[in-house]
Amino acid sequence: AVAASAAAVNPATGSATWFNTQAEVVQELADLHLSARNFTAALTYAERALKLARQEGSDEDAVTVATISSGLARLGLRQKTAGEQLVNQGLASLASQGRKVRLMEQLNRHADLLEALGDVAGAVRQSRKALALEAELVRNDRVSTVLELQRRSSFEQNQRALESLKHDNELQASQLERHRSER
Repeated sequence: AVAASAAAVNPATGSATWFNTQAEVVQELADLHLSARNFTAALTYAERALKLARQEGSDEDAVTVATISSGLARLGLRQKTAGEQLVNQGLASLASQGRKVRLMEQLNRHADLLEALGDVAGAVRQSRKALALEAELVRNDRVSTVLELQRRSSFEQNQRALESLKHDNELQASQLERHRSER
């Protein structure tokens, strides 16, 4: 049964799906159940995804997202301490890896769930963190764009200066040649 389900999710075997591992499929099921607020099933799938991600030697991202999903499901089941611990562990892992876009996504997931559970203060806190991170990403992107434009502009100016010098050299060479022929 495992081999059959692995073939169903492995694009290399000719399957048309975009999932690369069983952990990704199970994680998607956990996410769907979280979205539907079916927290018991979400917890089951999230814990299974975490186990599979570790067994498959998946990247740290798969383990981290499954950890966060498990924490979110526990929060939904009113297991606040365990849930917050897992979510915070996953968020800290993303932060330490420098995965800012993924961190922002997970902060928003956490905020959405906290809001749905009635923890408005917690939702606002997480939303503010996500917004600050988004502002930082936008600022960094803007700086990168400006630096790239400056680099291109500088390159183009150098190219024009080089072409102008080349043209001046050709003019001087032709004037020298004309001077020599006049003698």
